[in-house]
Amino acid sequence: MTIRYIFIKITPVIVDSFGRKIDYLRISLTDRCNLACRYCMPVKGLGMIPRSEILSFEELERIIEIFKNLGIKKFRFTGGEPLVRRGVLEFFERLDLDNFYLTTNLVVPNLDIERLNNTGLSGINVSCDSLVREKYRYITRGGDLKTFLSNLERLRVPVKLNVVVIRGFNDNEIRDFINFGVSHDITVRFIEKMNFRTESTFVEYESSESDFISLSHMRNKLTEEGVLEEDVFSENNSVARYFRVKGKNVKVGFITHISNPFCNSCNRIRIKANGELKLCLFDRRNYSLRELIRREKNDCVIGEMIKDLVMMKRKEPHYAVSNETAAEIGG
Repeated sequence: MTIRYIFIKITPVIVDSFGRKIDYLRISLTDRCNLACRYCMPVKGLGMIPRSEILSFEELERIIEIFKNLGIKKFRFTGGEPLVRRGVLEFFERLDLDNFYLTTNLVVPNLDIERLNNTGLSGINVSCDSLVREKYRYITRGGDLKTFLSNLERLRVPVKLNVVVIRGFNDNEIRDFINFGVSHDITVRFIEKMNFRTESTFVEYESSESDFISLSHMRNKLTEEGVLEEDVFSENNSVARYFRVKGKNVKVGFITHISNPFCNSCNRIRIKANGELKLCLFDRRNYSLRELIRREKNDCVIGEMIKDLVMMKRKEPHYAVSNETAAEIGG
């Protein structure tokens, strides 16, 4: 009698207490930024995290390996502005990852775009909240739209353009952004403004109403007017709901985390630049991985502790406003 053995490869996975599979990790590489966007950075700025408290690239590589072994499939690197950190391109070039992404404002002068194109990045999200030069400078507190556009033109990595929609500021540019996406053959994603701790106000573009605007209504209007196709679809567990531009092979996404929350399907966690693990944008609890990896040499022990922490991820936020700025959290 012949005995046959069947070997089944068990893929590791982190599951929280609500059965959600956590397979997406966002890592902030730095709290420093060359811009100071008004919904992200307080008027007086932030005290920078001491360099001794910032995770080194070697520590980051160790953490990434631990999370890979826990079943994380997608990694995204954010800031601050990640491209202002010295040595970041070398770091990207060393990574042994099949699926990693970058979020950037792309307004770094003299950026080596060709080298960035060749780092192995799977995709880049770029942030731009106005296509009007003066408004762009206002919202970013000094950003140069010309630098952004010049760098964007030379990117060869798949790009998604993220736009935070603010009532009375850029809600009249929606079709301009859609046309921009069509002319540049890139996906444009509109994002509802979230409430982070900030002292910023939009004095020059002040509205009698809140600066929040529901994108669900805007999305429906664009489909009714024939700008977008009516069929909606999602991509790879993305939080965005996508539509195609009428008659074009270009996608427009809407991220409606306020008017239509997606907590039930949340698959992500975050690591701040200081090494703190954050289970939800609006969770006021943070857990220091920095101290853990600096004292514990056994990666398996750290992995088990991370799985225990993920079990504390809440079903939905307990607060409507974060007690941290977007700059502190890392997006």
